[in-house]
Amino acid sequence: MKKFFIASAIALAALGTASNACAEGYNRVGLSYELDTMYPKHGDNANYNGFGVNYIHGFGLTKSVPLYLETGIKWSMAFRSEHSVDYDYMYFAIPVNVAWKFGVGEGMSVVPYVGLNFKVNALLQAKAGGQTVNMFKSPYDAKNFQMGWHIGCGYNWRMIYAGLSFGTDFINIAEKTSTSTFSLTVGYNF
Repeated sequence: MKKFFIASAIALAALGTASNACAEGYNRVGLSYELDTMYPKHGDNANYNGFGVNYIHGFGLTKSVPLYLETGIKWSMAFRSEHSVDYDYMYFAIPVNVAWKFGVGEGMSVVPYVGLNFKVNALLQAKAGGQTVNMFKSPYDAKNFQMGWHIGCGYNWRMIYAGLSFGTDFINIAEKTSTSTFSLTVGYNF
């Protein structure tokens, strides 16, 4: 819980800095395909396929350079089935990115970015034979809070957005299980 408060303080400080910026910002809503992978230290990787819904706001940091601080919220739901067992994974994420938006033609721009990701895991369960196992309880003890990094690139064509990103977490979801997320996103800028 202490890590969550420290991460929240960092995010709020970044937002406070961005609110003093003079350049014009932007908003975006998007829908994404999500591939979440869990990497147990002693076992096979587990791929969860799903989708995400997100909102991003870009705060302009300067008037002269197209540099932005992006933040928002993403809700993701992913699933997998193996050996008659169904797994569900749901989380909320708050990204904090530094993005560079540069024009490549009339009404077109490319936006590479890098940032941190603060994730609250809301659901991780396994269902088989009418039984449901909550992975946040012993003996699994999955963590509700994770923090990590990600890198990505977006393409804007007028109001339409398309992008991809990849990242991993600094804080593992369980003691010996790390995670990564790959996303393909389409969105609308306003």
